[in-house]
Amino acid sequence: MDTLTDSALVARTLEGDRPAFEILVDRYQTLVCSLAYAITGDLARSEDVGQESLVQAWETLDRLQQPDHFKSWLCGITRNVAKNSNRSQRTRTGTSALEELPTAAPTAEQQVVD
Repeated sequence: MDTLTDSALVARTLEGDRPAFEILVDRYQTLVCSLAYAITGDLARSEDVGQESLVQAWETLDRLQQPDHFKSWLCGITRNVAKNSNRSQRTRTGTSALEELPTAAPTAEQQVVD
């Protein structure tokens, strides 16, 4: 069953075949967690985001209009979940998005003075 296309696995999942969705999870879990890490910059949060993204995909799979685009649809879910996670993290810590931007490296002059 590992050789089935995403579209076929989506169709089987919608028919109640849970192992078909497990194959999709195995196929894309690394991608989802990597994308989540790229957005959050935090390993623990990226794992949570990855798991939440896959759960959301499972719960809303019946809304996927083009099953052959499962991968890009899942990445879209992951991006949204990760961005929401960043927003809620900023709310909890009281920081703004601008405060999270990296600061410029000190100039040579500043390094000598310090």
